[in-house]
Amino acid sequence: MATAGDPTPNRNSGPTPAELARLQHEVAEAQLPDPILRVLVSVCNRGSLTFGVTVAQRGLVICGTAVGVARFMHNMAAELEARGGDDAEVLSEPLRYLALIAEDPEPGPDDGSGPVDDLPLYLHLEDARIRSGNAIIADQVRWRGRLVDVDGWSLGIHG
Repeated sequence: MATAGDPTPNRNSGPTPAELARLQHEVAEAQLPDPILRVLVSVCNRGSLTFGVTVAQRGLVICGTAVGVARFMHNMAAELEARGGDDAEVLSEPLRYLALIAEDPEPGPDDGSGPVDDLPLYLHLEDARIRSGNAIIADQVRWRGRLVDVDGWSLGIHG
């Protein structure tokens, strides 16, 4: 325990309110997706835009064409059905249902959603290439990633 003449801080005092506020701001900032990328993805989800993009995520470089969630789900369902098999329809039906939900851009007047509720949480890429260093891990795949996990991005397919 510190005494009046002892310069050692009291361990029970904890961080100051200003230090806590700074820490809370840093944590909140680290958990939010890039707002510019989020708006671009939101426009994609409305079906009016696709664009080439390259993202860095936890040491990987992923590039491809950003598409809306409805298109992504429709195309994934079609790919499963084309592959056939006993479970193709069982797997594709929920994807098509999700696509139909995503295609409805207008919320109902009483559903309580606002502009922030429209902002996406995921990025959907088609014809994606995933690299780790010089190694290509996957090529020409569909890729879905959380926007909050994107470390950086650039327009265009670089890789």
